[in-house]
Amino acid sequence: MEKKATVYLNFCEESNRDRVYFRLKADHPLRSKVTGQAWLEFQADQGRWEMDYSDHSLQLLRKLCLPDTLLNTYYLNREPVTYSSGCQVLKPESDKQAGGQGMGLPTLWAMPILHEGCTLIKYSFSYSKPIYRLLKAQSFLKWNESYRCFVGNNDSSDFQVLIRELRGIALLNFRKGIEIRDMELLQQYQAQWDKGGHRKSCRVDFLEMMQARNYSERTLVTYKKMIERFINDPRWLDRDMGEVTVSDINRYHEEWSSRGGSAASIHQSVNALRLYVAHLGRGKLVLSDISRPKKEKVLPKVLSKEEVKALLKASEVNEKHYLILMLLYGGGLRIGELIRLKKGDLEIDRKMVRVLQGKGKKDRYTLLPLSILDRLKRYLAAADVKEYVFSGQFGGMYSSSSIQQFIRKYAGAAGIRKQVNPHMLRHSFATHLLEGGTDLRYIQQLLGHNSSKTTEVYTHVSSKHLGQIVSPGDLLDS
Repeated sequence: MEKKATVYLNFCEESNRDRVYFRLKADHPLRSKVTGQAWLEFQADQGRWEMDYSDHSLQLLRKLCLPDTLLNTYYLNREPVTYSSGCQVLKPESDKQAGGQGMGLPTLWAMPILHEGCTLIKYSFSYSKPIYRLLKAQSFLKWNESYRCFVGNNDSSDFQVLIRELRGIALLNFRKGIEIRDMELLQQYQAQWDKGGHRKSCRVDFLEMMQARNYSERTLVTYKKMIERFINDPRWLDRDMGEVTVSDINRYHEEWSSRGGSAASIHQSVNALRLYVAHLGRGKLVLSDISRPKKEKVLPKVLSKEEVKALLKASEVNEKHYLILMLLYGGGLRIGELIRLKKGDLEIDRKMVRVLQGKGKKDRYTLLPLSILDRLKRYLAAADVKEYVFSGQFGGMYSSSSIQQFIRKYAGAAGIRKQVNPHMLRHSFATHLLEGGTDLRYIQQLLGHNSSKTTEVYTHVSSKHLGQIVSPGDLLDS
């Protein structure tokens, strides 16, 4: 029986599951069908097709796949993996596919585990005598009979030794959750997937400067990716950054935009290159002359009050899930702020939540809903909370992907047809406050926005005044 071609769907971003993507090989039978489909968007810079994650889009794609292609949604529905305390930090991503299959090399997987109260790293691989011998020769690794694998410490220098020793034998790949704060290790880790020896890397001292200035891990990894995308363009691969002109940078972004690149990605690239050039202190670039694309104006997606009530009612089967949703909605918290929330941040007597080092490294206060105070006190006592209000299976922070998953489950149970994500509850918090008559300046303070212009977007979503406007179609007979 001939094996059918398959299309694998993945979320564009783990933190925002409104969009999904798939990639097709050059000889894939679906390639001839995707051209010209208005509901599909080809991202040339990433070599993938993107679409909204909705029942309608999935039905269209399934119809397109018939009769000779299978649609695989495993990666949209798989259970999230929970890791041990102290390991839940952003994993740097490579532009290339993870794993060594594309390079003809096997993969050595590193995964954090909690062993006797300590965080260790266990290494797993499909049996290979060269990998086994190499691991056995490392003094910092020990064979563990319980796990039936080699185990070591979560140590940056150990990882660097393994990457160096494994060259030509296997690729070291981190499961999500391992923290990388060593910028030299970050470079070596990502360089494993680079083909050929001519690819240039972002300077380590620049990454260390960003780290010293308290840039978030996500921003650091994104800027690194944007800079390396630019400096490895064939047109100036062999040139010094001091020789690159403003017109080179502007033309690069214009071409990226013409190939369908999003304005948000190009803005990130502009920010990254301006900071990089300023750090190098070379060349005669006038940074203000680097042009930016016009930003798309996208209104936030919100839930109605009735939809929020239905979502919360569906979640009451699990007290922890219910409290998480109430804090996301009732306090307008970002998901990252919620999972970092500690017991001392809940000022129950003042009915306030203190958000420490939110987006932009800012502290602020927001609201603690009165309706959950008693339930929250009972939960804190029953769960014996010592650090994080909502902890994971093995301690430490709760998994953000788990929250995203159960929100979708409860939204489906509540009959909500929208693709609900945690940030939608924050948007709903702001919109419903505005509709209730709260001054925009207070909403800005509660959300932690730097500029009032960011908060003003909710005036375009609010139905308070729009609902009072009479359509001209209803005035024809008057």
